[in-house]
Amino acid sequence: RGYEVVSLSVVPPRLSVEGPESNVESLTAAETDALDLSGITGREVIQAHATLDDPQVRFVGQPRVVVQVEVRKSDGGN
Repeated sequence: RGYEVVSLSVVPPRLSVEGPESNVESLTAAETDALDLSGITGREVIQAHATLDDPQVRFVGQPRVVVQVEVRKSDGGN
């Protein structure tokens, strides 16, 4: 038995980017650094850096986000 994520949100939900128009238009999402949730047993706020896969597209301003996550004890699938 472990824990499961019951809610997760990212603030801000969108970041501004710049680069070649076709690259920016094809961009659908950014990722964050890997988040270690192993010690979380309730609600937690984690600061993270956003990253992009396309080296020709870059963030306008700081690519920092706040991830709000809530976990609870898993019921074991029952």
